[in-house]
Amino acid sequence: MKIAVVNDDGYQEAGINCLIQVLQTEHEVRMIAPKQHQSGAAQSLTLGKKFEIISCPLGYIIDARPADCVRVGLKLLESDGFVPDLIVSGINTGSNLGADLHYSGTFGAAREAFMQGFRSIAFSNMNMTESLENMKLRLSESILSIVHQNTPLHVMNVNFPRETILGFKTVQTDSISFYTLDSKVIETDNGFEVVQFGLNEVKTFSENKDIFWCTKGFITISKVECDLQCVQVDCDIEQMENVD
Repeated sequence: MKIAVVNDDGYQEAGINCLIQVLQTEHEVRMIAPKQHQSGAAQSLTLGKKFEIISCPLGYIIDARPADCVRVGLKLLESDGFVPDLIVSGINTGSNLGADLHYSGTFGAAREAFMQGFRSIAFSNMNMTESLENMKLRLSESILSIVHQNTPLHVMNVNFPRETILGFKTVQTDSISFYTLDSKVIETDNGFEVVQFGLNEVKTFSENKDIFWCTKGFITISKVECDLQCVQVDCDIEQMENVD
């Protein structure tokens, strides 16, 4: 297959380099990755300002958000004669489980690719300190197996457990976030500043969903629908407008 790789941690991070090196053993790979760290960017876009694009032997380094990298990078690759069969995002440093998908630049890039008409997979790793070499040893076989299971109907969200892999689980995403974020308000001469820091893992979550199984040592695979279709609801618009 022809595969384009993106992430939200930046092109130099171990996760994306693990993906590239593993996928290159069986596939033709190009990179369209952000120049800088973009965690928490979700599927946001850079609007109203220019950003730099650097050509490199593997593809392009783009000084923008992950979804920008997908939108612009795919056009650049197409102009080079490379139209990918699959877009792979990650491997993220830290998991993207449950409601954390709403904030994830890794998943946002995969979702953008899906909306552009491409099959896509988002990979994340619960182990935040794993070296490139150890990641390759631990995850290579699973990565190569999962990319062949890609689907045109959903974005596949894949999370690797922190240590020993006990197996695979195809599961629903939890409705809560796995990480909570601390914040500190600092008073200044001109008002206030807010600093957000620290990711704390929740200890209570639903059984048999993605957080539960990944913390138990399983690779979780969630097939996420991204068509934004609305649920049919019967309501009286005139009555709603008259409510004080």
